[in-house]
Amino acid sequence: MNIMKFFGTMKFKIMLSMLCIALIPLLCLAALQSSQFSSFLQNNIEQQQTALAELNRNSLSDWIDSKADQLSNNLDAYPEFKEMDLDYIQSVLHHLEVNDSDVELASVVDKDGNIGVASINLKERDYFKAVAETKEYAVSDIIINAETGNKQIVVAVPVLDQDNNFNGLIASYVRLDALSDTVGKIEIADTGFGFLLSSNGDFIYHPDQDIIGENYSNVGMNEETLQAFEKEILSNDTGYVTYTDGHGDEKIAAFSTVAKSGWKIVVTAPTSEVYSEIQVMARSSALLILVAVLLVIVSAFFLANLLAKPITEVSKHLNILANADFTQAVPENLIKRKDEVGDLVHATKKMQDSLIDIIKSVSDATDQLSSNSEYLIQSASEVTEGSKQIATTMQELSLGAESQATSSGTISELMEGFVEKVTEASNSTLHMRNESQGIIEQTEKGQESMEQSIIQMEMVHQIVQDGVEKVRSLDQQANQISKLVEVIQGIAGQTNLLALNAAIEAARAGEHGKGFAVVANEVRKLAEEVTSSVGDITKIVTGIQKESNDVMNSLQNGYEVVEEGSKQITITGERFTGINQSVSTMVTMFQSISSHLAVIAKDSETMSQSFVEITSVSEESAAGIEQTAASSEQLLASMEEVTHSADQLARLAEDLLTKVNHFKI
Repeated sequence: MNIMKFFGTMKFKIMLSMLCIALIPLLCLAALQSSQFSSFLQNNIEQQQTALAELNRNSLSDWIDSKADQLSNNLDAYPEFKEMDLDYIQSVLHHLEVNDSDVELASVVDKDGNIGVASINLKERDYFKAVAETKEYAVSDIIINAETGNKQIVVAVPVLDQDNNFNGLIASYVRLDALSDTVGKIEIADTGFGFLLSSNGDFIYHPDQDIIGENYSNVGMNEETLQAFEKEILSNDTGYVTYTDGHGDEKIAAFSTVAKSGWKIVVTAPTSEVYSEIQVMARSSALLILVAVLLVIVSAFFLANLLAKPITEVSKHLNILANADFTQAVPENLIKRKDEVGDLVHATKKMQDSLIDIIKSVSDATDQLSSNSEYLIQSASEVTEGSKQIATTMQELSLGAESQATSSGTISELMEGFVEKVTEASNSTLHMRNESQGIIEQTEKGQESMEQSIIQMEMVHQIVQDGVEKVRSLDQQANQISKLVEVIQGIAGQTNLLALNAAIEAARAGEHGKGFAVVANEVRKLAEEVTSSVGDITKIVTGIQKESNDVMNSLQNGYEVVEEGSKQITITGERFTGINQSVSTMVTMFQSISSHLAVIAKDSETMSQSFVEITSVSEESAAGIEQTAASSEQLLASMEEVTHSADQLARLAEDLLTKVNHFKI
């Protein structure tokens, strides 16, 4: 039970949070570093193993080159080799057998494949074909000496004639034991080793002597390993491969191809040995993580205890306050803290001080409440007596209010009749004002028409006056025409007289005066016509003058009549103006009367409404007084209840004081 309680404490939660915060990044970092370190070691081991394979490949290449150089040096030293003197060449090659312990046999082979020391033809051997085609040295796969039964390899160098044609070859038969000085010395990890494969997969060298000369497919490898050898080692020049050997052990191998020979140098070792450093690193990392976890747990425990301890002390102090004991002060060591716990402690202290003040205030208020309850009981008794007197007075007021309401109703009815009469008078006055307004409008229209007539009469007066003036001007012009006619008539008479005189003179002249007589006669005729026309004009002008005089007299008479009419119209217009002013004054008076009557009607309605309201208020007052009387009776009953409640309040005050005294301050 205590363990479950501990799991729910803040200390456990802080420890758990710190462990999560510390361990999760630590474990992730450890996993990441382990993965990176494993990858680094694996790449490093892979590079080292590959470098070891390439180093031994170079050593094998140098070793094979040295064997080929031994043979090539003899070709350079002995020109007789080019002539293919087999016995001589064989005797020279015998020195190689003696001087080089790796060489078990050295021989010469002609271009047809015949060997000098035995009746064997090598024409179909792969290395013979390679030398004949490329004219460069070649290395054979593993062979077995028929006489000694030893396993050998052949290093063959071409012999060329003067025309650089293939003329045969010289060869060294090297014991496989010689490879133990190179491939046999390869070591990696604890039990790792190196082995050598031919281009077709035969074991040229292997620490297990029993499988030398055997093909990789015949040494009991499982299918996975066979696939690794076939698709990786034999198919690529260099690489890195993982496989399982015949004993079921997982191994990793780096391989590289030897130049010229096509051999595969393979460096292999068990995976467990190669990656032993990774396992050691993993164990070291696990140990470090375990130590770190223990340190984190211990640190979390102490830190959680450090954080939870002041909170626990605050919790204990709050429990003391919960038991109504406010005499204990907040610990000073907690008040001095400057962190969030210090803020919590300050808030707790402030709450404690506030509660002490509240309790003191409640205690004082309870004492005051107790004394006020006694005073309330006494006051309630006095109010009860007053309520009885108020009830009696309210009954008397109720009777007076009913009488007042009746009188107000009668006055209200009389005022309603008065309001109706005033309203009728106001309406009649309003009608007269409207009719008067119509008269004013008609008078204004008549005045406007009269003003228009005056204007027109003035225009007629002006027109007639202009006509008289024009007729006078016409008469004057007719007089002037008469004078001109008289002048013309005089001139015509003189002209007629002159024509007569001219005719007389022409008659006197005889033949010479005939032409002049004709002219004089024509002038006379013209003068007579002018005289006749002037007489007609005189008659017309005389008629015009007579008519002009008649028209002028008529216009003069009309002018006088128009002038008199204009004066009468002007007088009539002035009278219309006076009428309009009188009617306007009358309308103004009607408007004033109507306004006063409207005000009187409105005031009468207001008075009527006021009397109605007075009646209503009187009735409501009577009802209110009755209700007040009833309320006084209810107040009397309520005061009795107040007295009873005051007694209960006094008892409650005593109980509250008892409970407040329970707090220790």
